[in-house]
Amino acid sequence: MTDGGFVTLTLGDIAERLATSKSNISPALNRLAELGLLWRISNGLYRINPRIAFKGSQEEWIEALEEVPANIPEVVLPSYRRRPPRTNRSGLAAAG
Repeated sequence: MTDGGFVTLTLGDIAERLATSKSNISPALNRLAELGLLWRISNGLYRINPRIAFKGSQEEWIEALEEVPANIPEVVLPSYRRRPPRTNRSGLAAAG
């Protein structure tokens, strides 16, 4: 992600980084958009929802919030009353 919350990668770039095919990437990006996590601006240019993650100045963040498309759904994040479970070194949730 660059300043302003932009991701400048083509489907091929993303597929290469994830060691998968381009045919897997488009549906995944569509699903992320359905969930309101990002949206496509143009070929090879996406923007991460600034309500989720952001890189840049406060002014850039405010500008990004104002530019969220109307069709991007609100993102509902879980509300933890207590700390989420820790993971062990293998990345699996600790039993208990």
